[in-house]
Amino acid sequence: MFSDFDINTPTTDENKLGVDNINKVNINWTPVAPTLNDNNNGSLTLEFGDDTFKYLQQTNSLVAPFTNAVEFRFTDITDSDSVSSSNLPQSLTPSGAIMRFGRLTIANSHGSELAPLTVPVTTEYFNGTNWSLNNLDNCTSLNLVSNISLSNPASGNNNPGNTAMVIETGSSTGSFVNLPFSTGQGNLLFTAPGEDNQGYIDIKGALMDFEWLQFDWNSDGSFNEEPSGRASFGLFLGNEKLIFRREVY
Repeated sequence: MFSDFDINTPTTDENKLGVDNINKVNINWTPVAPTLNDNNNGSLTLEFGDDTFKYLQQTNSLVAPFTNAVEFRFTDITDSDSVSSSNLPQSLTPSGAIMRFGRLTIANSHGSELAPLTVPVTTEYFNGTNWSLNNLDNCTSLNLVSNISLSNPASGNNNPGNTAMVIETGSSTGSFVNLPFSTGQGNLLFTAPGEDNQGYIDIKGALMDFEWLQFDWNSDGSFNEEPSGRASFGLFLGNEKLIFRREVY
């Protein structure tokens, strides 16, 4: 029985120090029932279950990518006959996964009301200095209805992501360009609301089931805040090389 084994509960990575260079980054371990296999030679083999390890989104964990290591320390093994192992403590330290501190971003985008509008929706990771596109992400798959909400004055707040949003006398409906994401990019595509229908759609994530993509957007120390952006129709960037323009009459 696994109850015969006394094992520590790992709460931090074995090696990786956090931002403060004092405390190691924190984890949560969720064990699944292991199995004991009789080797028919007086020995048993313990196999862990499909355990999960969650590296916590915390200020001290905002570090560059690293290779994980989790230590399991066996401090006592005593069977039902009260026979104990004499070669303890013993440790196992599985490792090898690359850990990245990530987040989802929704950009602001603007363009003509006569053309479809793409809003960049991307996954990023912290590289130790800045945020980089997570081009290894080909698996994130958000649900437009439950993971995206849309708001504007004409349609109200917190509408499901597939809602046709009213803009003046027209409307615009969004859809994901890539599902699952491709090289870290999902992107939303909004249909054109039509001539003279100028306005905006506020976009917000709803990532309760993707908490590793939430972030501390307001810098209050809580990494459970949703990304947001805005799609604006009828606004134009103009020529970036233009310094001054004057009309002559």
